[in-house]
Amino acid sequence: MKQTALGVGDDAAMIHVRNNYQLAISSDMLIENIHFLKNTNPSHLGWKSLAVNLSDIAAMGA
Repeated sequence: MKQTALGVGDDAAMIHVRNNYQLAISSDMLIENIHFLKNTNPSHLGWKSLAVNLSDIAAMGA
């Protein structure tokens, strides 16, 4: 079982994967017609999803 260094109550979670290594995990929901329009280019939506989650990880200083 992996030990959690920092739970998901923050912007992301940090999980111990092995000695001196941690894995940062973040997930955000993007909802059609709220965060993006139905005709949004899938490539642009992918970049937005990546940016939102990387921002959460960066906010933790990971």
